[in-house]
Amino acid sequence: MSSEHEQQRTDEPAPPPPTLLDKPTVTIYFDGLIYTAFNQRRSLYQGAIHTKAEGHHLTVNVRHRGEKEPFWPRTPADWNPSHEAIKGRAPFWLYVDSGRKLQEDEFSARLYRRGLSDPQSIQHVLSLEGLHARRLPLLDEAFAEFNFPHGVAYSALNADAELKRVPPHSPASAATPLRRIRPCTLSAVDIDMTSDADTERHIVLANENGDIEFFRERLETGVHYEIRILNEPIHHHNQDKPENHFLQFYELFKDFPADESRFLVELIDPDSIPNLRSEPDSPPCIPPNGNLIEGLTVEESD
Repeated sequence: MSSEHEQQRTDEPAPPPPTLLDKPTVTIYFDGLIYTAFNQRRSLYQGAIHTKAEGHHLTVNVRHRGEKEPFWPRTPADWNPSHEAIKGRAPFWLYVDSGRKLQEDEFSARLYRRGLSDPQSIQHVLSLEGLHARRLPLLDEAFAEFNFPHGVAYSALNADAELKRVPPHSPASAATPLRRIRPCTLSAVDIDMTSDADTERHIVLANENGDIEFFRERLETGVHYEIRILNEPIHHHNQDKPENHFLQFYELFKDFPADESRFLVELIDPDSIPNLRSEPDSPPCIPPNGNLIEGLTVEESD
């Protein structure tokens, strides 16, 4: 285990933070407008990709840990990052194939829970359901589902921030401070599964219940893949203020009451946060989580 990693942001994407596991074969990072959840019964970690976010797209890239350039996508045809394409192809599965392809009886994802004294504990990921003290069902048409049935989920980076309350029918500029917090700004999953003499294993990105594959890489001792999943602004798109960027998460919820206050999180020193995104001007994000028992809960639109 390791302590938090701090460094000054530059025009180049920052080196990744330390991993949770000692010798992972895969580390997956999530950044941008991605709302996470955990289905305890199925041992399944999940992400809701906000596909209604104007001026955003979902990039996925794979590199060998420590290398600057990804080796996948190899061509533009390998991955269409547009939200229209992502929504149309979902749900996605990023999983370990141990020879039987995608099998629910092999799901083994878990959460790293060690309390707020441990900087990598999943409890640093901001809980909007916890703040509102109730369930917040998602609007099916507003997101694309990404599933992660293997590995351990944790907070890769945290940063000082101020939690605020936005009164009903009010803009972000009307928010009033509540307290200082130190939420997660980059969540991650580590996987340490590897091939052995009896079983060959691969990390696979697929959809259609695993039938349509986008990439497949063999897992072996001494090889560490880093996968970045970023729901980030499109190059040269006019950026909204960071505080409004965070409030876009509320667009994921089914009929969120207009007469209910919303919560807002503002980073104290956003320039000090390492930036893994491809656009250096992309605003820092604080990706929250939802239900950590039942996973992504949905209500259909009327």
